[in-house]
Amino acid sequence: MPLPPDQLRDILADKFPGATIQIDDLAGDNDHYRAHITASQFAGLSRVQMHQMVNRALADTPAASIHALSLVTKSG
Repeated sequence: MPLPPDQLRDILADKFPGATIQIDDLAGDNDHYRAHITASQFAGLSRVQMHQMVNRALADTPAASIHALSLVTKSG
């Protein structure tokens, strides 16, 4: 189910307080996104662990229905 990019950003901001978050709508359909997330919560984690953390954070939210989500994560 489509989700507006602002709503996705708000969900991520709630799950990762203080993070820098940029959302790109890749197809213009509110269903294919790339999220750039820089968060202090990622310190010391591998890329796989960061992505797992984001996926777990989104699991019980409306963002779980997004068709495609590409993640670019780094510690900050």
